[in-house]
Amino acid sequence: MRILVQFLQGFEASMAVQLNLDVTGKLPNIYNMFIIDSLEAFLNFHERYKLLHSLFLQIRDIKILNTIVMYEDFDGSIEFYTFVLFGDGCWEGIELSFVNRFRNGKILNNWLYPKRLTDMLNCTLRLCVHDLPPLVQLVDDVNNPKPLSDPIRLRGIEGDMIKIVAKSMNFSLRLLFPNERSLIGFNHNSTGCFGLLENDETEIAIGSFSASHVSHYIFSSSCTYYQSTFIFVVRSDLTYNALIQLVRPFHNEIWRCKFTIFTIAILCIIVVKLWGCAKLREFIFGAENSGPVVNLLTIYLGNPITKLPRRNFARFLLMLWMLLTLLLRNSYQGKLFDVMRVAHRVHLPRTIGELIHEKFYLLASAHLDFYPANLTIIVPTNYISRFNVVNQAKNSKLTTVSMVDNLAHFNSLNWNSSCLTYINEPIYLFHTMMYFQKRSVLKYPFDKKIKLLMSAGIMSHLEKKYVKRKFMKMNQSVYKVYSINNGFSTPIRHISVRSLLPNTDHYITYEGSTTHPGCWESTVWIIVNKPIYITKQELYQLRRLMQGSETSPKAPLGNNARPLQGLHHRTVRTNIDFKRNKNQNSCPSMYKDMYYRANRWSPDTGLLIR
Repeated sequence: MRILVQFLQGFEASMAVQLNLDVTGKLPNIYNMFIIDSLEAFLNFHERYKLLHSLFLQIRDIKILNTIVMYEDFDGSIEFYTFVLFGDGCWEGIELSFVNRFRNGKILNNWLYPKRLTDMLNCTLRLCVHDLPPLVQLVDDVNNPKPLSDPIRLRGIEGDMIKIVAKSMNFSLRLLFPNERSLIGFNHNSTGCFGLLENDETEIAIGSFSASHVSHYIFSSSCTYYQSTFIFVVRSDLTYNALIQLVRPFHNEIWRCKFTIFTIAILCIIVVKLWGCAKLREFIFGAENSGPVVNLLTIYLGNPITKLPRRNFARFLLMLWMLLTLLLRNSYQGKLFDVMRVAHRVHLPRTIGELIHEKFYLLASAHLDFYPANLTIIVPTNYISRFNVVNQAKNSKLTTVSMVDNLAHFNSLNWNSSCLTYINEPIYLFHTMMYFQKRSVLKYPFDKKIKLLMSAGIMSHLEKKYVKRKFMKMNQSVYKVYSINNGFSTPIRHISVRSLLPNTDHYITYEGSTTHPGCWESTVWIIVNKPIYITKQELYQLRRLMQGSETSPKAPLGNNARPLQGLHHRTVRTNIDFKRNKNQNSCPSMYKDMYYRANRWSPDTGLLIR
């Protein structure tokens, strides 16, 4: 303390010292300490209170939260004070708080910085909401008397998450809705929710906001709490129009050859008629043949001509042309029958390169750097409007971009009319986060709560609640199966057994019995030490499954088909380490190597023999 006093006395009366090794523009240090070498200002308690209150107000205005003031009293003791947000008036008020005291070589408490923002005293935070299902959904019930700004209307993955955080930290929400798109500007010209953040009109903004924006440093942002693949959306059963159907029997090379033959034949006729003598015209066309071009087309279409030429060479040319056109007509009619008989669809691209090669036009709100500008149509609407345009374009090659979860949500709402799917090659992985004002004090407590929700599996549960994965590709992988009949089968492609299991390596196992009456003790049960969640709708569909024949199902596949069995002194084995050292407060390691020995039950003694 004396060294600090000598250091401070060597400088001017008014001075501020900051040691900051962080990147410029980021949040201030989590923990800050102010050392005051002005004992006269603290002689009077009321003056001391006013000085601390004024000092902490200035600290709060520059958005520094974890701060203590340390000063030495006359008796040699050192006292520590801090401030608590959300006093009288919530955001506008603060309350002073005595933290600790060091006297006679002893510290009063074993901590220096108190826990911050664990209870916000039911103060109200303004939340700007960008409606983008399934991450953020607004329930607009006209019969609900509550105002639109009430958080009861907020749903979706992000909506439920922010309400869980609000309940945990004891604060209320007031919803705000922007009148324009939410875009980050460079010179204080942001729009939508970001404009409200710049103008101090809201504290939080959610709505599927990306973590990879080039100007995200203008605001503070939370940790990434959700990921989804960004993809190209196309119509799965895109059909050919009537004209294309007539052209499809032949490839482009054959059509070019036919056009070339017709062009050469017509040019030869024109040359002979304009520059040939009468004998040459009679030798090639025949006598009294005033319309050789008309005869050329008439024979090609399979119609007869009125007069045949008398000269052998003219008849030879006519015979060659009739054989050629007969071959072309028969082959065309055969291929046309095959085209009309089978419902041919437009070949869907599998990669972005094929999408560009097939000249699919992209519907987007702005030009994208990963797609050609000459194939982009600017449509200043949301993704739902673009989905409707692509879904209704049965004969046009249109595409748009979105998250795969947006597509699944749209297909689940329009399951009876949607034909949308996506190409296999993804664009990139979309990371979602919420935004705060620059250097907001809410960032660190919110990050802590969000990480707890992620580690507890709450975010995965919300994803399964709102994202219907089976609706990602319509007319391809959606099967409605309400009964299991004898001989029923369906192909399963691209299934990962590992993805069906929870993300854990710990389990419990024992020797049990079969699941149907008879209950033969020939089954080894393995119970994974983590639950798998299903939605209410999935449980409903499971209970609707029937057994028996297709015409007369016997009974539903529900409830238990076997009676409860006794324990029979079974040995339960596990790789979970439940042991802990009594001298330590740490949790079990969960990684201890285990080995098992077979046990045999002695009915005579009733003991386990090893």
